[in-house]
Amino acid sequence: MNTFSLRPHCGEAGHVSHLLTGFLLSESIAHGILLRKVPVLQYLFYLTQMGIAMSPLSNNSLFISYQRNPLPEYLQKGLNVSLSTDDPLQFHYTKEALMEEYSIAAQVWKLSSCDMCELARNSVLQSGFEDKVRLS
Repeated sequence: MNTFSLRPHCGEAGHVSHLLTGFLLSESIAHGILLRKVPVLQYLFYLTQMGIAMSPLSNNSLFISYQRNPLPEYLQKGLNVSLSTDDPLQFHYTKEALMEEYSIAAQVWKLSSCDMCELARNSVLQSGFEDKVRLS
């Protein structure tokens, strides 16, 4: 496992240049909502399979409604997107914040079991574990 991995919050708000900087300097990013406005960068994220950990419940409260969140679109396009929590004590109602994210995503976006497995697989691929551990 690497000592440090740079996985910044990028593309949640602000200028899209933050996404470009994140793409150039990090292993993966958190949020990436504004990536939907920059198709060229979206394509680069796709080509490199750079991880995008998204927190729809947090974003629903702060930036973008759940129905307008681009996660299902990113998933359909083949981007390496996963579900994550952001400030679970602030945005979640249960003790199992990540399960809450998965449950609500499945219900609201009508995700298939295959979609859910892909989100979970992407989460493992985005983890900081060595390939030997991740791929076993």
